[in-house]
Amino acid sequence: MKKLVISLVAIFSLNSFANNMVGINYNDIDGSNGLGLSLSGSAGSFVYDLDFMDLDDNTANVFNIGYAIGDISEGSFYVGIVSADSDANGDDRFTDPELGYVVRGNDGVQFKVGLLLGDFEETIDAEVQIPVSGGNLELGLMHDDEDSLITVGYSWNF
Repeated sequence: MKKLVISLVAIFSLNSFANNMVGINYNDIDGSNGLGLSLSGSAGSFVYDLDFMDLDDNTANVFNIGYAIGDISEGSFYVGIVSADSDANGDDRFTDPELGYVVRGNDGVQFKVGLLLGDFEETIDAEVQIPVSGGNLELGLMHDDEDSLITVGYSWNF
């Protein structure tokens, strides 16, 4: 719990000077489904995503942070880490490297596509935010050779 509070403080600190979105979503991972909360955005060359999910009798969270090599608002390759935890099997938190491409800037369609390496066994992580009615329709997919996490939601820019 202490780590979660520290993570939230860090994210909200980033939110004070960055392009950001907060959203609610519906998540499904191979039949286990439920609601979630997301925070995402960019600050300078950094891009981040934080997702909390309540999946049936299971909770999960995924944290991504990356450093872009170029201008995020125009599109840039990035390197980063992904950390995920779930109480489904009592497994420990996974933290692995990620390589990808991102476009973020709170104007127009935004997306991020990454390849996670290591324990995630070459998992693909993709998301898109499409402007709709003053906010964004969010669509996400995290897929490896065994499981798929599908996310559909709505976010607000701030």
